Amino acid sequence: MAGAAEAGALEKKAEAYKQFTQAALTVEFLKVLPELAEKIASPLTKVDKITVISQDGASSGVNKITGDIAKIMAQIPELTHIVS
Repeated sequence: MAGAAEAGALEKKAEAYKQFTQAALTVEFLKVLPELAEKIASPLTKVDKITVISQDGASSGVNKITGDIAKIMAQIPELTHIVS
């Protein structure tokens, strides 16, 4: 029974999202962005040492890691369009 109720709630939520404008979706996305950033970066809190090997020689060390995290975060809006 709980599964059916949850499925019904998800269907209603999906219908509500279909009514959202792009601006409303952006606002909703911005609300969860800090949590997403935290979850993406959280594995780094468990790392004692990182060795980065650069192929292009242009970027290395911590700049490479933070740049990669920024790239991941930048891809999230595009991914939400694929899902919606």
